[in-house]
Amino acid sequence: MVDAKVICFHFGKFNFELEDILATKIKDELIESDVEKAIVRKIKSSFVESIQNIRTHSKIGTSQKLEGHSYGVISVIEKEEEITILSGNVIDPKDEDVIASKIDAINAMDENELKEAYMGQQREGQISEKGGAGLGLMTMARNSDQDILYYFDDTEDGNKMFLMEVSFKCEPQV
Repeated sequence: MVDAKVICFHFGKFNFELEDILATKIKDELIESDVEKAIVRKIKSSFVESIQNIRTHSKIGTSQKLEGHSYGVISVIEKEEEITILSGNVIDPKDEDVIASKIDAINAMDENELKEAYMGQQREGQISEKGGAGLGLMTMARNSDQDILYYFDDTEDGNKMFLMEVSFKCEPQV
């Protein structure tokens, strides 16, 4: 049996304040676990991007949008010499193919192609209706040394649950 440590778990509402509190907690926990500071920055950056994806792309009702909340789940788990961020939120089923194709395209890129795509998006990218610039998934892919994994599952109300997993190899500092 592999020992795993849950560094963070949250299920429910997400907003700016909670994002800041959780990101700080994760950074502090990882530093305390002697994870290399450069890796801590990458994990924290990807964690924040994951929460921003939940906040920007969750399918929520108008009343929750007015309150500034989105709903989802996020966890950070340390297992052996790997840290994994698992995030999830409900999406509109029509977004499934778009999300899958974006992640598949990013996963197919080598490091140089990903860097070039990221720089091009920074220079020429448009802000979407939802407020995203298309850099979040690329940022997570650049931070991680592994493919972004993702899953979709049907919900009882006809929507889709989108789960995304981003992992980081890390060895304690010596």
